[in-house]
Amino acid sequence: MLAVNYRGGSGFGREFQDLGINDWANGQARDAAAAGEFLRTLDFVDGKVGIYGYSYGGITSMAAIARAPGVFDAAVPMAGIYDFGDAYANADRLGRIFIRTGHSGSPEEQPGIYAVSNTLARIADIDTPLLIMHGELDVRAPYRQFEIAVAELERHGKVFESRSYPGETHGLRPAARIDMYRRAEEFFDRMLRGEGL
Repeated sequence: MLAVNYRGGSGFGREFQDLGINDWANGQARDAAAAGEFLRTLDFVDGKVGIYGYSYGGITSMAAIARAPGVFDAAVPMAGIYDFGDAYANADRLGRIFIRTGHSGSPEEQPGIYAVSNTLARIADIDTPLLIMHGELDVRAPYRQFEIAVAELERHGKVFESRSYPGETHGLRPAARIDMYRRAEEFFDRMLRGEGL
């Protein structure tokens, strides 16, 4: 497993951290894709690579498979945001602050920047089988993001599975979190061994 400290992350100074501003889900997705390409060059990798993540990791996982088709063989985005403009109208107060800060304003003030981060607009480009999961009471990454992503995946005829969790917020309770990660593990086991859906 490789954990990527993509642009915008901490640990490499403020300049590196600021690289994510006004470029959410874009350059970060390409960093994840570069890591996927790197993994394929390693002798102990059998040629199949997956990507997964929760919250911002869910954002990045979906963004990577939409912006770098062909890099990943399976993906599991969990509790992510896939259209920040839509999420801005539906998120809780902290979520809206988070989104506004990363986009230098509201969707009305910065439509071009929100277009850069919009993964839903790129669903047609996905060629990676995926399992998408989300808590139904999530307001940090609004559950509506899951619903509209599933609708778009269906509309474009993509290969995917989905699972939502009634009564669960962004911070899943232990039983739901265990179930989510067990499902992710089982999905990767099938997809990366070539058994398929």
